[in-house]
Amino acid sequence: MPRRSLDNELDPVWNEGFEIKVQDPRTQSLTVRVLDKEVGTPDELIGEARLQLVGLLDNPGNPEDIWLTLYKNCENPREGKPRGKVHLEVVYRPYGPDGSPIVPPLIAQSVSYHDMNKPTELEQMLGNVSPDEMADASTVSERRMFIRGVLMVKVIKAINLEAADIATSTSDPYVQLWMKNKSESKQRTQVIYKELNPVWDEEFEFLVENPNDDMLMMEVYDHDMFGRRDFLGKLSLTLTRVMYHGQYSGEFQLVGAKQGSLVLEMQWNPVPV
Repeated sequence: MPRRSLDNELDPVWNEGFEIKVQDPRTQSLTVRVLDKEVGTPDELIGEARLQLVGLLDNPGNPEDIWLTLYKNCENPREGKPRGKVHLEVVYRPYGPDGSPIVPPLIAQSVSYHDMNKPTELEQMLGNVSPDEMADASTVSERRMFIRGVLMVKVIKAINLEAADIATSTSDPYVQLWMKNKSESKQRTQVIYKELNPVWDEEFEFLVENPNDDMLMMEVYDHDMFGRRDFLGKLSLTLTRVMYHGQYSGEFQLVGAKQGSLVLEMQWNPVPV
């Protein structure tokens, strides 16, 4: 099941979804292979990993956030060195004997709502959608209409960032965030000076037209008034978990940096189309 390649990238982000039929999750596994695309010659294997599906049976219908370590041969991982990691978001959805899903699709389960008596400014822009209209959608078929919505992100703090200023062993960090499919939606926090554990407690809103294909992108930089800003790490988060639960919070390790993490709170406010 090959998919598109990303050129000249060591930290690729695909955000592509696939559905695979499973006959027996107790014995079957999922194998993931990452290849380097070549022109005129066979693609070269970068690494592969294997996920045992039995571990998904205890939490059917819920998104699982999984990091797998890549090896040259996942049959004998101890024989080689790790070749990077691959990040998966996996949902096991069992089906009944009649072929109907036992656990409804994720979009149908977006039932946790923001305070309906206080619609946000972005929700009001979407076409005079009243709180009652949103709250009254009680059936699965009606909830499937809640495709677009407003993503609310609260950037709480960062933990143990790298020191960009060697002289003072500190950084002047700020966070830049946007939706992957809308680069013009870019927003940013304030700069916190001389701090490796900055606290922002700032909230942002994004109108998301197609949450299944979009992602929240975040980058942390060290502010420099006169020189080039220093990169302190990045995050790429799908919206699956926050859509499923309505609210989602946690500490997320920064990618592309030796250390550091961001603490976030997210809320999904679905709006009928």
